[in-house]
Amino acid sequence: MSDFKDKTVVPQNVAEKIFHLNYFMYLVLKMDKTDCIGIEVKDDCNVDFSKGTILSQLKHSISTTAKGNAINLTDKDDDLWKTIKTWIEYVENSKTKIEELEFELVTNKTVVDNNILKWITEFQNSKLEFEDFTKKINALINPVKNPEVDSYIKKILDLDRDKCMSFLGRIKMQNISNDEIIKLSKERISEIYIGAEAALIECIFENVYSNLHRIIYTKAKGKKIEIRYNELEDLLKKAFRKYTSIKVYQTEPSDFNIPDEVLDSLAEQTFIKQMIDIDYIDGDDEVIDYTKSKFAASRSMERWVMNEGALDAKEKFNSEIMSHFEITFKEVYSRRRIRELNTLTEDKKEEAHIDSATDCLNKVKSKNILFDKQPLDIKISNGHFYVLSDIPSIGWRLDWKELYKPNKS
Repeated sequence: MSDFKDKTVVPQNVAEKIFHLNYFMYLVLKMDKTDCIGIEVKDDCNVDFSKGTILSQLKHSISTTAKGNAINLTDKDDDLWKTIKTWIEYVENSKTKIEELEFELVTNKTVVDNNILKWITEFQNSKLEFEDFTKKINALINPVKNPEVDSYIKKILDLDRDKCMSFLGRIKMQNISNDEIIKLSKERISEIYIGAEAALIECIFENVYSNLHRIIYTKAKGKKIEIRYNELEDLLKKAFRKYTSIKVYQTEPSDFNIPDEVLDSLAEQTFIKQMIDIDYIDGDDEVIDYTKSKFAASRSMERWVMNEGALDAKEKFNSEIMSHFEITFKEVYSRRRIRELNTLTEDKKEEAHIDSATDCLNKVKSKNILFDKQPLDIKISNGHFYVLSDIPSIGWRLDWKELYKPNKS
């Protein structure tokens, strides 16, 4: 039985798969909003971003030297040249322009003494001419010793000169251990949840780790394993909520959608009229942005109340933002300021009304209000004031009630 185990590569394969999954998780954790991360789709891992694709080949070994260090990535290492061969075949068969691709070798093997990577780096830094690089690569060929690797080397030598130069310029290397990947993943979570204690970071990591594996298994049945930013957000929010008593105030992309009936009459909204009348708005784009914030604030609040049953928190929140408005309004329109307004001519009075109203609106918007002890995104924070000024329960001019409150018959 022991002889059978010694002859199998099961331990190596298992360790390599874990290495792959851990690196995939790290890529997911540091992805941007427009990224899509794939595993075993275009390469071992791939990152599709706005300007192209990063293809990552992952090479891991459990073998060590007599001193216990990771074995070397040699100049004619199968892992290195199979990687280069795989990339070249992708370039030859893909419709994607090589200018839109980056190639990343990720390995735990020791690479300090690897001449191939050294020559590639020297070429990229203009310290080695292309012709000299190809001569060095060609000198490695020795069909007697390793004809298979030599066939891979010939792949790069057979490339068109311009394409080969472009290809070499897009290769990068990451020498990293499995433990270092896990450490970087936890550090990334710490960056997302600034100030969180180490124990909480550990819990979030373990929760995301297990749930990401579940998602990968489920997606594997559909034969395409890709993760997008909204899925990462969902993983993190669920993990955070599981291990904290704090409930997360969530906004969804759909919260910012403007209903069709409103799109046809954006300037007719009372809160927009209030801004237009004090020359606060500069163009249609601002009207759209403010309207999106208003709807996002309203919808996210209603979802919070529905999901969390936090009606008391909503009432307290509304009371606090009304208090903030009232304090700011009284600060801007002090008795002295009102007396000054009343002494002005009609033309100057209107100009002074606009200046004071702008001051009031800016001061109200400058406060990033809290909901249930959580700071809100500034656009959502401002959106709640837009909601109130659309009713209208608040306004910016001294005479806002006379101008915008509906007449009661």
